[in-house]
Formats: sequence, structure tokens, C-alpha cells
Amino acid sequence: KELNSNHDGADETSEKEQQEAIEHIDEVQNEIDRLNETA
Repeated sequence: KELNSNHDGADETSEKEQQEAIEHIDEVQNEIDRLNETA
């Protein structure tokens, strides 16, 4: 219900947030790969 009340600018923010999340996931995956190499 809270998401629907914010639906006016949802498209604009969701796209930016999605890209930021993808970039963050890439960083985390890179860190995991590094940890796996040292393990």
C-alpha cells in the first residue's frame, strides 16, 4: 500500500534505483570472487 501512495514518481526513481542496485550487486559479486580465490 505504501508503494502505491508513492506511485507518482515511481517510474523515474525505480529505474535509477534499479541501476544502482545492479551496480552494487556487481561490486558484491566481485568481492565474493576475490574471497573465493583466497579461500
